[in-house]
Amino acid sequence: MKQRPTKERWEILKQAFMKTEATNKPSAEELLKPRIKVIADWPGSHFEADEILDVERYGARLISQKTGKSVNGLKYDRYPHLFKKLDWWELRQPSEMPDYVKREGEVRKVAGWSGCNSVVEFGDNIEGATSFWLPATESEYVGEEK
Repeated sequence: MKQRPTKERWEILKQAFMKTEATNKPSAEELLKPRIKVIADWPGSHFEADEILDVERYGARLISQKTGKSVNGLKYDRYPHLFKKLDWWELRQPSEMPDYVKREGEVRKVAGWSGCNSVVEFGDNIEGATSFWLPATESEYVGEEK
């Protein structure tokens, strides 16, 4: 018969899980890397509709987040009927969203996200459109408080 973890052991496991979850968040720099969404497929397409692609090498390489398949030299910006450039916050899981955001010299701690991440919520019952904010780091936030 399995024993249930003690309260102390449970707290240790919980803290370890929280650390693991926190380290899996993308950095502010990673969140700003360009991404595009495939709107429709086409004959000979390497990707499916609704796939999210990471853009690397100054737009010369597209990599599927789903399959890891990559294509070089596809001029996606010439085909707006096939590709949509995504803002940094679009089509992300809440767990991927940053804990801090910044704009025009102001850095704030995030309390939550709503409206498919299009609205950022702050602890003082203030909300703002995410499109006006960029991801920030904890060190930027701490430096702002001084």
